[in-house]
Amino acid sequence: MRTLRILIVDDEANIRKTLSVFMESGGHKVRSVECFRGALEAARTSRFALAFVDLPLGNESGLDLLQPLLRAAPG
Repeated sequence: MRTLRILIVDDEANIRKTLSVFMESGGHKVRSVECFRGALEAARTSRFALAFVDLPLGNESGLDLLQPLLRAAPG
């Protein structure tokens, strides 16, 4: 199985941890962040094959994060 680099964006620590443990147990490399700004910074510094993005991110929307993430890594 191919190892994927995965970004998890969720403002709830227990969800970030649960998803991270699950994905890492499958051999994937995971980076988790808690906010919109953290996700943009992660996308600027690393490439991810997959992103799990929570819809409500505090006062921001995960939907608004999709286009900036796609621009940061168009492939």
